[in-house]
Amino acid sequence: MDVGTTTDVRDSGATTDGGELTDGGELADGGELTDGGELTDGGELTDGGELTDGGELTDGGELTDGGGSSCRNSVTPAVATQAAWDAKYSATYGTSVPGLTDSSTFAWHGHYWVRAFVSMAKTFGDTKYLDRAVTSIDYWFAHAEGEAGWSIATDPAQQMLETGMIAHAIMYFVYEVWVDQRFASYRPKADQFLEKIEPILHAYDYQWVDNPPVCGCPGFYIYATCGGLCSTASLLMYNQGATVAKALLLIDRVERLKGHTPAPGYLHKADAAAAYFLRFVRLDGEAYNWDYGGCRGAGMEDVNHAHLDLSLLIWARRFGLGGLATTDMTRLTKTMLKVLNGEAGPDDVSGHVDGSGRPANNWDRASLGYDWIDLAEYDPTLLDSTIRVYNTHLTAETGSRFFLGWAEILRWINCVQL
Repeated sequence: MDVGTTTDVRDSGATTDGGELTDGGELADGGELTDGGELTDGGELTDGGELTDGGELTDGGELTDGGGSSCRNSVTPAVATQAAWDAKYSATYGTSVPGLTDSSTFAWHGHYWVRAFVSMAKTFGDTKYLDRAVTSIDYWFAHAEGEAGWSIATDPAQQMLETGMIAHAIMYFVYEVWVDQRFASYRPKADQFLEKIEPILHAYDYQWVDNPPVCGCPGFYIYATCGGLCSTASLLMYNQGATVAKALLLIDRVERLKGHTPAPGYLHKADAAAAYFLRFVRLDGEAYNWDYGGCRGAGMEDVNHAHLDLSLLIWARRFGLGGLATTDMTRLTKTMLKVLNGEAGPDDVSGHVDGSGRPANNWDRASLGYDWIDLAEYDPTLLDSTIRVYNTHLTAETGSRFFLGWAEILRWINCVQL
C-alpha cells in the first residue's frame, strides 16, 4: 500500500500482519479475543478483568498470586501513606486543583495530575481524587480548540501529540470508573467524557496508515504535514503514536466492560502500534534498546519519553496484543536495570534506555515512577529500585509528575493494579 493512502478500519474486521479481527472481536493470530474479552492464548481475560496467566486481577484491582509477590517492597518510600501524599499535596496546592490556567500545560502537567488522582482513587477508594480528575477534565473540554482537540492555535505542530496525551489521561479515568464497581456513580460522567473524546480522536484517523513500507511495520500514524527533515511519508516518533494508540486501547476495553462490541478500528490500531515496536527494537545482551523515532532512527530513546512507549506495551501485553510475549517483557526489565545501573550510577537514572547518559533533569528520574514501574510485575526488584530513586532524589520535588510517581509507588506497595 502507498504510504500516503489511509484505510478506514472502523467498519471492517481486517487487520494486517496481526491476525484477522472479525466484527465479533476474534483475533485469530496471537490469541482469540471473544466478545466477552476472553484471551485464550497467553492468558484468559474474562469480563471481570481476570488474567489467569500472569496474575489474577480481582474486581477491586488487587494483584494476587502471579503478580502479588511483585508488589512486596523492602524499602519504605518517603511518601508511604495516603496521609503523607495528601499532606505533601496540601502543603503546595491547598485545596485547589492545579494546572487549570494555561492550556499549554494540559498535556505536559494535566495528563500526570489526572493519572495521579486516578491512581490514588484506585488505591484507597477515596472519591475526592476522582472529583479532582473530573474538575480537570471538565476544564479541558471547556477549553478545547475545535473538533481536533487541543493545541491547534497554541502549538499546531504538536496538536496530535498533545491531544493524544490529554485523551490518554481522560481514558484512564473512564476505564477505571468502568472497571471498578466502587466508582459506579461516576459512570454517567465517564460516559460524557467518552462521547466527547471519541470524535476528537477520530479526527486523526486520516493520519493512520496500514503497512507503511518501513521495516515491516503493520500500521502506525504519520505526520499530517511537515517540512524540512520530514515528509508525509514519515512515521510519527514512536512515543507520539503510542500515546494515541493507548487511548484507543482503553476505549476498546471500556466498550467491552459496558457489554458493547467496540468498533474494530480501536483494537486494530492498538494491536498494530504495539506490534510495530517489535519491528525496530534491538536486543542488547539480555536487554532491549530502541530509537526515539522507531524505524526512523533519530537517536537512542530517552528514559522520559520511553514511559509512553511502555504505557502502551505493558497494557498491550496485558490484553494479548501486538504479539508481545513474557520474553519481551523480561527483556524490558533488563532495559530498566541498565537504566538503573548505567552511566548515572546506582540509585540514579541514566538518560537513555541503553544506560548511557545522565539524567537531563528530575523529570527523567520521575519517569521511573510511572509506566516503567509496572515492569515490577516481571521483576519484583524493580519496585525497591524505583523507591530508592525517589527517596534519594525526589523527596523535595513538587509538581504533577512527582505526585504521580509517589501515587504509583503507593499503588504498588498496596498491591493494587489499574
